[in-house]
Amino acid sequence: MNRPECFESEEQWREWALLADFTKIPRRRYCIDCTPDYRDRMAARGRCAHPETVFVKDQAGATVGITSQERGWLAVVTGQCPNSGVMSSRKVVAVASPEAILAELKKRRTA
Repeated sequence: MNRPECFESEEQWREWALLADFTKIPRRRYCIDCTPDYRDRMAARGRCAHPETVFVKDQAGATVGITSQERGWLAVVTGQCPNSGVMSSRKVVAVASPEAILAELKKRRTA
C-alpha cells in the first residue's frame, strides 16, 4: 500500500505500518489511529482520504476512527451506535462534517 497523503513522510508511514503489522491492524485501517482534529486539518488541506471518518471510544476506552468502509460506520452516523452489535457500548466522540457524511451517502446510493 502506498503512503496515505495524511502522513507527513515516508518514514512516518513506515513506522506506523511496522507497528500496525506487529499489532495485526490491517494497513488499510490507518484512520483507526487518527484524531478528530487531525482529520479536520488534513481534510481542510485536501490530504484526507476519509473525511467521513467518525470517532468512538472502544471497549477499552481508546478513541478510534471508523471509516465508511468499516462495519459500524453507518450505525454511528445514523445514531444507532448504542444497539448495533459490534459497536455496542461505544461512545461517539466526534462525527464527521455533514458535508462529508452526505458525500459518502450519495456515493453509496449511486454504487
